This record gives sequence, C-alpha cells and structure tokens, in this order.
Amino acid sequence: MIFKNKSKFVFGIIQFCIWIFLMFFFIKISPLIIFDFDDWDLMGTIRVPFPIWKGWNPTRVMPQMLLNLCGFLAGRVFYPLLGSRNYIYAITVSAAFIMSSFIMIMLLAAFYFFRDRLKCEKKKALCCELLFLIFHFAIFRNRGNSNCLFHAADLCCIFFYTLSGIVNITCVLIFLQSKRSMLERFCNWRIYRKVEFLLLVYGALFSNLFHSGIIVTFCVARVIVDLLDYLKESRKKELLRIFCKRELIEICVIFAYGIVLLFEVNGGRAAIVSDGGGFDIGTSLLQLRIMICAIAKPFMLISVVSFIGILFNRIVLYSKFDKEEKDIFDVYRMLIISLGFLTVFLLLLCAKIPYFARIEASYGVWSELSILIVIAMIVTLKNSKVGMIVIAAICTLCSIYPDGRYMISTMDETSYETCYEMDTYFVNTIYDSFVNGENEVVMEIPDYTGTSLEWAFGDNLGNAISKNMLKFGIINKLVNVKIKKNKELNEYFKVTTK
Repeated sequence: MIFKNKSKFVFGIIQFCIWIFLMFFFIKISPLIIFDFDDWDLMGTIRVPFPIWKGWNPTRVMPQMLLNLCGFLAGRVFYPLLGSRNYIYAITVSAAFIMSSFIMIMLLAAFYFFRDRLKCEKKKALCCELLFLIFHFAIFRNRGNSNCLFHAADLCCIFFYTLSGIVNITCVLIFLQSKRSMLERFCNWRIYRKVEFLLLVYGALFSNLFHSGIIVTFCVARVIVDLLDYLKESRKKELLRIFCKRELIEICVIFAYGIVLLFEVNGGRAAIVSDGGGFDIGTSLLQLRIMICAIAKPFMLISVVSFIGILFNRIVLYSKFDKEEKDIFDVYRMLIISLGFLTVFLLLLCAKIPYFARIEASYGVWSELSILIVIAMIVTLKNSKVGMIVIAAICTLCSIYPDGRYMISTMDETSYETCYEMDTYFVNTIYDSFVNGENEVVMEIPDYTGTSLEWAFGDNLGNAISKNMLKFGIINKLVNVKIKKNKELNEYFKVTTK
C-alpha cells in the first residue's frame, strides 16, 4: 500500500508532483505575466514590513513584500539562470514559484486538518486535499477558457488579493487542525513553528481588507461557538478565566484587526473611496447572485447532494456516531457560522467598493464553501472506499472539459502573446539604451486612448519599468523614459480602440 512502506518519501513525491503541476499551470496554462503600470510600479516599489500610517494602501504589507520578492527572484535568480535576456519570462517563473509554494502550504494545512482533526486515514486525507484543490478549478468551470479561483485582474491583484486569500485560508485550516485550544498548541510548539505561525498570522492580518476578514470572522465564530459551549458546561465563576485562557490567540487576532481597520480608515485610498460614492447593499446582493448563478452545474449538484447527505447524517444517524465522529459536526457548524459572517462582511464592504463579482475579492467565500463540501462528502461517503476517488475523477474531468484552457490574469483579458510581445519590446528598448550609455530614451507605445486600459499605460509607464529593472539588477543605471503614443503600433500589438 502507498503509505505502508516509505510513506513519508512517497507522500513527499506526491506533494512535489502537485507543486510541479501548479508551476506548469501558472507558466503554461494560465501564465502569470507582468503587464500594466501597477504591476511594474508596485513590484519595483520596496515595501517596509509594517503598516504605514496614512499611506495609500497602509496595511498591504505581506502581499507587496511578496511582489517585491517576485521581482528580486526574477532579476537575481531566474534571469541569470534562464539567460537570453528574458526578464519577462523570469518574472512569470518567479510569480509561479511563489504562488505554487503558497498554495502548497495551504494544501498541506488542509491535509493535516483532514487527517488530524477529521480522523481520515492518510490516503483519504490525501484524496480530500486533492479534491479541495480540484474544486478551485471546477467551481466556475461552466464553459471553455473560464476562470478558476486563482484568477485575478492582473499580476499585482494576484498578489494583493488571491495570495492574501490563500494565506488567510491557510491560517483558518491551521486553527482547525486540532480540538485543543490554539494557545495550548502554540505553547507546545518549538520556537521555529511559533515564529512561522506568528509570521503567517501577521501576514494574513496585514494583507488585504477583503481577505483579512477571513481569519477574523473565523476567530469571531470560534469565540462565539466556544462561549456558548462554556455557558452550558462550565461554572460561571470559572467561565471568564478558563474561556479567556483558551481563546487568547483568537481574541488577540480580533483586537489586532481593530488596528488594521484604524490604519485603513486613515489611509489615502479609503479617503478617495469614501468620497467616491454611497453605500449600495443592493449592488452587493446582485453581485452575489451573479456569482452563485455562475457556479458550474456539476459543482452545484455535488454541493447539494453533499449538504443533503450531511444533514441526513446529523438528523437521523447522529446517535450512532462516536465522540470523535461527532466532532466533525462541531467543525462543520463552526465553518458554517464563519462562512455566514464572512459573506455578510464582504457584502457590507462591497456595498462601498463593488468587488464581490471579482473572484479574487470574494475568494474566501468560495474557498470556505469548498472546505465545507469536502467535509460533507467525508461524512456522506464515510463507508465508501472509492466514493471520494470517483468524485475527484468526475471533478477533474469537469475541470478539463471542453478545452482545458483557463483565462489568464491580465487587464481587459489581453492575450498572453500580446502582453509578452509588448513587455519584451518595452524592456529591450530600455535595456538597449542602457547598454548604449544613453541617459534618456523615447519609447513608443500603442495608443490606448478610449479603451479601458488608457489609465494603465500613461506617461509614467516607461519610468516604472526602468525603476523596476534597476531595482532588480537588469540595469545598473536609471534610464529616463519619455512615452510617445503611436497608433501604428496598435495594429502590430492587436490593440483596438473604441
């Protein structure tokens, strides 16, 4: 059997194969590519590792630092290794490496949650881990070249939104891995694990307002559920002391989020947003409805059957479950409450900033929903040895059909070929000027006037690219770039104006 002999080695090989698949996905199937002004500028603007009072994005610490790391690895590691002066491809490989690595951390957290908390045997826990990953591709697979949950508007949104959501979901899965209190587990960890956990929680909180709500709403749900349990079981005189000791880390996370909100409401972007429009909960609800209608029918069918199955087990068969099996329903209840809180939180936030229909902004809702479905399937198919494998196979086929293609994360759905050719042209223009000893260059770009990309290709684009190349060692002297729009390039780069 796969886990009886050399189980750790085999397990490592399987996880490595998953990582290789993710790398291939982000390099070839849905390649991550730098393109617009925000991508170039934010990658080349080095972020300090703490929130900035009255900054434009005061609390986006972790995602921008990882975007900086992406540029560093691209320029200092992959660019020399790949050769051929291919800085654009080096950025793609670097972004894929970071994304794949963080997804693997999330998947490993999911594996240990399924194995340790839900008491799945190792093979079944691995199958649940794979199913959780497959759901990321299957949930909105209702046509060819569709979105997956790892899609975003552009490269910087991949880091600022999607990656922030992944880190927060990872934290939730770590919290769920044991019935013991998080504080008790934390105190028993070795120092390196404590540091890793604290860095992960810090990154989750100071990531993105849309996604830091994931860990906070979960902690609120956990505190409420445990408080209700203590009110039933504990003597009231001992309640406060025992409860606060057990829930100390969750309470600290909730209070820390207050600091996040304080920085955000005093940030530059919040001031612009607050002046830009009213509070429209109707738009948020409409966007939620649109997203629900976009869910693929096979995924919807699996969801409904799974929920009916776990409901049947809870109402009819609950008395036949042992103590450990009954804990599954406690986990499920906690996640249902957490998902409800998160959905309400995002609906209220998106009433001011209408982003709910963007997958990268509502990632937490769909990811927690996927976890709930996997748990429901564990309960429903507990006596079936092949049920999970069959469901995983069906979802895999649904994710591939009809063309195996997924949209790439670029502004205005610009094709990868156009992005690559244009980026290469920009970088080579600046690089050739640097090699020739020039301090300034006029760089012609397509004329995006009248299109949705007009703002993303303004007069500062060239200097943002030059600064980026300087920061990460492609050039060692800043080249001043003046932009000149040339409509003749529109046809070459397949740019259409309205």
